[in-house]
Amino acid sequence: MIDSREDEWEVCDDDGFVFKRRKRQRTEYLPQPSRSAAVDEPAEAELKRRRLQRKKRTLLKLRRKYGEEIRQWEELSAKLKQMKVDGQRSTSLERSSPLPAVEVVKDTGSERIIDELLMQVEAQEEIIQNVSNLCDLARQLCQNQEEQLKQVWFDLPVWASPTALMASLSELANGV
Repeated sequence: MIDSREDEWEVCDDDGFVFKRRKRQRTEYLPQPSRSAAVDEPAEAELKRRRLQRKKRTLLKLRRKYGEEIRQWEELSAKLKQMKVDGQRSTSLERSSPLPAVEVVKDTGSERIIDELLMQVEAQEEIIQNVSNLCDLARQLCQNQEEQLKQVWFDLPVWASPTALMASLSELANGV
């Protein structure tokens, strides 16, 4: 005995995720509307206009989202380039002038070494601070992307009406 409700559902496999969904109507097999259905044309035009508006809003939203992400990546790239230039500059300064501009008359070799080491430590501290800032920026980018991915799941229409979701799940449970 075949249940007519079974015919309304189809099993779908989306990369290993198996689920049931209502069968879609095959429009290619439906009879074409006659010219007497001219009354429905304004309604169809309105539906088409709404679809285009929805599509436009979605595309604008994507454009805004990806524009912000591109701006953040460009900022990160600029900081990396600046860090590279600063690192090269500090390295060349260390090699070219190991002594400060004002030199004490009674400068011994140990004081010179201490000054040189202090300059190296300060340069390394600046590099570490720059890397730390870049890490914070990368962490923020990852958090933003994670939030966007989560939001995609929260925006699914199935969450709009919990009662409809429960009814669908009950139907599935009773049908299986």
